[in-house]
Amino acid sequence: MESMYDTSFECTYSLEKSDAVYRNELLRAFKLEEPDFDCILKGLEELAPKLSIALAPVYKKMREEQTVLSHLLLSISGRPNIELDLLASLCAIDTFGCLHSVICDEVESRDSSHSVTELLRKLDVSS
Repeated sequence: MESMYDTSFECTYSLEKSDAVYRNELLRAFKLEEPDFDCILKGLEELAPKLSIALAPVYKKMREEQTVLSHLLLSISGRPNIELDLLASLCAIDTFGCLHSVICDEVESRDSSHSVTELLRKLDVSS
């Protein structure tokens, strides 16, 4: 079964400081031509089991320290403890590049500890 996620590229939107590039890279990652939240959520559901161990410290931080993303998630869904919701919130422009790196590392069976550390740092900046 072919993955619904494209790990063949590095995100550059933060270097270019471009919302348009962010949107294009998010769509590319989920192999979409047009925005489709249901397809993105389906892709995240496929990825979630592969990411749960690597992202455990990220989920813990989001639950315990009440980051900006977890507050946003709480206001939208009212259920910030569900890992899929936490994972989906990491697709925000501030954190997607780091999340993409973690996903690529995990899908390609590489050590993701550096990518996870970068994501945790990004959450500190976003708080």
